[in-house]
Formats: sequence, C-alpha cells, structure tokens
Amino acid sequence: MPASTFNGVCYNRLYAQNSSDTYQLPYGREYIKKWFWLDGDYIFSVVKYHKRY
Repeated sequence: MPASTFNGVCYNRLYAQNSSDTYQLPYGREYIKKWFWLDGDYIFSVVKYHKRY
C-alpha cells in the first residue's frame, strides 16, 4: 500500500531499522534511510504506451 507521499508515479518507504540508521549527506546532515518505489500501474502504462510503437 502506498505511503502518504504517493504522487501517482512513485512513493517512498522507510528502510531504516531504527532512528540512528542513517546516511550522512555531503554537507553533514543525517538522513534516515528510505526506499523509493515506482508504482506498478505507472510502469504498466509506460510499457503499454511504448509497446504500441
């Protein structure tokens, strides 16, 4: 089920095991690990569109 950040194309889910499971960004800030997912219906529509050509 998509997260509240779903925009019709992609959404993200937390990947971190806990709040200290982070990446350090180049400018020093910590960022909680996340996965970004493409929506299956979106991928299907792109493939279907390109199969026509």
